Amino acid sequence: MSRSSEEGDYDAIHQPRKSLMRTPPDKHREDNNPGKRKAEDDYGLRGHAKRTMVGSVDLTDDVFEPEVDMTGNLDRINKIIRGVREAVTRETESARGKISFGKTEQAKVLHGMSDIYEEIVAILTKQQKTLTDLVKEKSKLQEKEEELFKAKIEIRDIKEEKDKLLKQNREQLKEENRKLREELNAMRFNNGKEKKIAEGKEKPKRPRTRYASIVTLPKGEEMEGATPLAEDASPQRRAIKSVLKDALKIDDIGGPTKAIIPLRRGGVLIESYNDGQRRKIGELLKRDNRVEYREVKNVEPVVQLSGVEKGYTDPELIEELYSQNPFMRNAIGYNDWKAGIKILSRRKCRNNKKENVLMQVRPVILKAIEQNGGKIILDLLALFVEERLRVAVCHRCAQFGHVQKYCAPQNKTTCPRCSGPHPLNECNSTTKTCPNCARFSNLNNEPHAATDIECPLYKRRLEIERRKIKYSDEGCN
Repeated sequence: MSRSSEEGDYDAIHQPRKSLMRTPPDKHREDNNPGKRKAEDDYGLRGHAKRTMVGSVDLTDDVFEPEVDMTGNLDRINKIIRGVREAVTRETESARGKISFGKTEQAKVLHGMSDIYEEIVAILTKQQKTLTDLVKEKSKLQEKEEELFKAKIEIRDIKEEKDKLLKQNREQLKEENRKLREELNAMRFNNGKEKKIAEGKEKPKRPRTRYASIVTLPKGEEMEGATPLAEDASPQRRAIKSVLKDALKIDDIGGPTKAIIPLRRGGVLIESYNDGQRRKIGELLKRDNRVEYREVKNVEPVVQLSGVEKGYTDPELIEELYSQNPFMRNAIGYNDWKAGIKILSRRKCRNNKKENVLMQVRPVILKAIEQNGGKIILDLLALFVEERLRVAVCHRCAQFGHVQKYCAPQNKTTCPRCSGPHPLNECNSTTKTCPNCARFSNLNNEPHAATDIECPLYKRRLEIERRKIKYSDEGCN
């Protein structure tokens, strides 16, 4: 048999003619052909009677349940195809080489193709079942996605309700927290205050407010607050004292004055015991009209608040200090607090995240802070508050009462450390000698510099500066 003939037969197997797909013979024809029935039984491909059958598959049913398991379907199909090929390619022994294709071979081909169809239907049925399962799984997945979407909606609604409740209760919680902090701070301060009183460590009382005035000749010049002189040799001061004796009488001014302090450049400072005495002295001297008279205004205390977190604006800091300190609210009203505190400047602190704040306050505010241990609460921390006094020291002549910018031309350059005729940055001496104490009868034999806090003239000057501070709140509600 030629190769082309085999290839044609092979194509005929995979693309069978329509005549090969006819239905099996009827039952009475099968009974008349026992040989054919035996061949069908041998292959197990016999069709079912009374219905249009191909093998065991009923082609008249729209839906059927194949009895063939999908396992090994492809192997069985290959085996059947090989049997069909053997049947159609069987050759006779004749010289012509014609193919012997009898009824038995036809039955084999017919029922083999029926079996192939049955196997393919079984495979498709399995695939359809798998597809049905996939559709069911997809439906279940969609149901779960819907449930998840509903759960997300519920979570969103719960979150919105929670945010609404938090927004409604935020102010109430903040107020309760503030009250708790105030109670805690009040208890802490009260305990510290009682302990200090029991140990006898209370600070000494502040000096009373000074009521001072300056008297000069009409053409005289003075420098307010300069160093008092040891000797009164100025002709101007002698003239002023003469006028004071003539114009002021003890009975007219309500008694003697507290002090009369000579000032540089010919003026004198009269310190009174009270504001009434100062007003009477002013009226008498202005009526005399031989000297110039002006009152010295007392300044409010300046304090330093240490360790304030950076970031506060001036209004925010003033507001927080008042709201977080119950003792302050008991000492002064809100309007008086805002009018009685002023932030002057901010200075660097050792901690780069914090700063020191200089504030000018009313005496009642300073008194309230001192009565509570010199501390004030800010952000749950007790911060130290201390009064700041500034004594002006000239870096050119080393004298008190002025700075280098306003130093008189006739003053000589003096080192504040050794009293030598050179500035401080050029001093090489290891011995300290205060030029002010040496100038005024050597008030202190102990070696010290002009800026030493133990210098007697520095202490005196510090006391003078302290008396300029207004420590009483007259007229303050």
